[in-house]
Amino acid sequence: MQFDPSTEKVTSLTMQVPADSTASVVSPDGKWIGFESAKNGPPQIWLRDLSSGTEKQLTGGNCNSTSPAWELDSKAIVFASDCERAFGLPALYRAEVTAKNN
Repeated sequence: MQFDPSTEKVTSLTMQVPADSTASVVSPDGKWIGFESAKNGPPQIWLRDLSSGTEKQLTGGNCNSTSPAWELDSKAIVFASDCERAFGLPALYRAEVTAKNN
């Protein structure tokens, strides 16, 4: 839902998220959705540009990247990953998100 305080209008937002996605988050500026998906193997973080619907895989490798969360300025996404670590021992990583991610 989106609320406009100046008009007091509430608008329902519809966003398609892949069926295998267990976590998805909309960026604070409303331009992106970050989600995790295992459609190409282990769970990875993906981005979808909400204006175009274009999707791009943000993380990769033979590891698990999960639990995306946006920074307040929408310029980066933080996520947990066990890449280059022992399985099940994740660390937090940060990836900048720009128009070139499309």
